[in-house]
Parts: sequence; structure tokens; C-alpha cells
Amino acid sequence: MLFLGLLINLDSSKERLQKSSEALKERNIKYCRVAAIDGRSSRIDEFPEYNDSAARKFMGRSLLGGEIGCFLSHLTCLKSFIESKQQYAAIFEDDIIISPSAVPIIEFAIKNHKKCELISGNNWEVFSLCASRLKIYTKYMYIGEHRIVQSHYFPMRCTGLLWSREGAQSFVKEFEKIDAPYDVYLRRWVGIRDNALAVYPAVVTHADAGSDIASSIDRKRSRHDRAENYSIKRLKRVMAENVRGYKLKFGFQK
Repeated sequence: MLFLGLLINLDSSKERLQKSSEALKERNIKYCRVAAIDGRSSRIDEFPEYNDSAARKFMGRSLLGGEIGCFLSHLTCLKSFIESKQQYAAIFEDDIIISPSAVPIIEFAIKNHKKCELISGNNWEVFSLCASRLKIYTKYMYIGEHRIVQSHYFPMRCTGLLWSREGAQSFVKEFEKIDAPYDVYLRRWVGIRDNALAVYPAVVTHADAGSDIASSIDRKRSRHDRAENYSIKRLKRVMAENVRGYKLKFGFQK
């Protein structure tokens, strides 16, 4: 295939692995399973990659162990991709539904990678296959019913992401400490580099509300260890993301 397929799956989630395997095989996507890092029962001080003071400053709260484990699982995939000889990798979380349009869109993105010049003058480095909605984007083109856009405000969720080798290398090289959940961190990183595409409607979705790791996170993180000024910090962060996105969209300085 034109890309390396990587599937994040907890050792204990055998049923999800079976369903995901069937979904990937149905689309003739070859993949390697990557054991997810399960941080749900771990203390946050057990992770040397995590900076709690930075997280509380940026997010207004500490992260959950599951959020840190999810981040590290994706980071493991990116490092595995870099160590391979492949130029592109699709990273999937488990229990997925894959649209028949997924592979044609992935192949189109890969074959036109060097031709698809973004507003920044660069080529795309990460491509969201799982956008539940679009916000702040520049329209690129349609493939059938699917709209491909340059995303200045990267979609949340990381159910399915396509990476170029250059993008993965840059992300890993620039990574220092975890101070946000992976999807928030990735949105900020994309906002700095303006290097992303997204497709809508999504071609990769979850079969249920989320992965085993994400489902436990979603139930708890909204009120987890919030600072007194959490709402203010969150508002400032969201406003900054919006302002950055619109500056990129209309070609202003970052």
C-alpha cells in the first residue's frame, strides 16, 4: 500500500481489536497493531513526559492518566512510523467504522501531496480523516460528497489521522512535554505550522462513543481537578485558537 497502517489498541480490548481488524480488512488496509499505553490507573507523576504545572497553566486543570496514556500511544505510533521506510502513515484508534471513500481519499492525498500547496506555501503534514465538523478552513476541493479543506482550526478527535513523514518528524522533534490532551496539543501545533488538511464528512468514525481510553476520559475530565479560574483559562485558550485560525485563513502574520 501507499501508506503504513497503525492501529492503537489496549491489550485488554480484544473485542475492539477484532472489530477494528474486520473494518480495516474490509477496506483492504494492511496494519500493524500498536499496544496502547493504559494510564487510567496510573498517577500523573509516574509519567516523566508530563508537565503538570504547564498543563494547569494552559488547560486550567491537571490531565487524567488516561489522557496522558492516549497522548503517549499516538507518540509511540509516530516514532514507529519514523523508524519505518514508509513515507505516509494512517494512525487509527480502535473500534472504527471506515467509509468506502476512505482509501480513495487517502490515496488522492498521498499522490497529490507535493502538488497540494497550502496558503503557507508548504505541503500538508497531517490530514484529519475523522472531522465531525469543520471550523475556520479554506475550501480546497470536493471528491464525491466529501469536501477536502485546509484546516486552520484543526478538528478535535484523533480517530483517524494521515501523516506525512515530514509531519511526523517535525512533531516528534518539536515535542517537549505533555501539557494538554493530544487533540488539544495537536490543534495548537497545527495552528502554529498551518500544515493540515481535513475531509468532511468524516471517512473514519467510531462505532460507539469512543475508544476504551477516551470513553473513560470523557466522563471525568470536564470537572477533573479544575483551577478556580478554569473557565477563564478555557475561554482564553479557545479565543486564542479562533484568532489564530482566522489570521491564518486571511493570510495575516501568525
